[in-house]
Amino acid sequence: MAFQAIIADWNGTLILDRNETPILRNIAIDIAKFRFFRRPQDAVRLFRAQRELTKLNEEQRQDENFDFVREMHRIYNEEIIKGIPMSVIRRSVERYAAKPEVQEKVDLRILRLLRKYHDENKTIGVFSAGYADGIDQILRACGFRSSFDFIFADLLEEKDGVASGLLLRIYKHKAPLLEELSKERGFDLKKTVYIGDTADDEGCFQLVKYPVVSFFAADEFKKCCADKYGAFVPESEEDLIEFFEGIG
Repeated sequence: MAFQAIIADWNGTLILDRNETPILRNIAIDIAKFRFFRRPQDAVRLFRAQRELTKLNEEQRQDENFDFVREMHRIYNEEIIKGIPMSVIRRSVERYAAKPEVQEKVDLRILRLLRKYHDENKTIGVFSAGYADGIDQILRACGFRSSFDFIFADLLEEKDGVASGLLLRIYKHKAPLLEELSKERGFDLKKTVYIGDTADDEGCFQLVKYPVVSFFAADEFKKCCADKYGAFVPESEEDLIEFFEGIG
């Protein structure tokens, strides 16, 4: 059965970063510069946020009642991003996306394949709990944005040109949202390849015909998904190319 769509996660799949920490840290630095110049009195607030984030990363809590990703977003939203002009954030994201060290982290092995199949009229999309504008700008900077029909990811909420905070609507809700997305975009999940790298993608693996684990995924996760879902685990770019040629 020939596939008609390829849907890929972002963090840990198309880019090496495991979460949004690098881009959020970069935005925070630019916001700090903006605030120190415009409102020096905000220094205390920013230092407090820095302490909270440092403590969060050092603790690496694993208990069931704690969610690192949600807590990280809460700190960034409440202490750093809220109230900042969107123009400041957009400029920060554009500069970040163009950095050579950021471009070196994108996985060209997968992106080259997605471009090939987009040119063959397959539906290609990013489906991620990451920051949509960040994903968009990084793909533009590396020359692959035109290979994607859509980016379905979290947005930075704003009002009257001022940021309110990064929404977290997709994280831990990917499977039902993928079903809605498939109906909206008109692709059949039983003719779809889904590429992911973490437990948040497992629900999507169960929905699609062709689950694929990314190159950047942990070895334990690769083995788990191969056993549980029959997911394909490529060992090289050539291996991945051969897989896609086999499913048509």
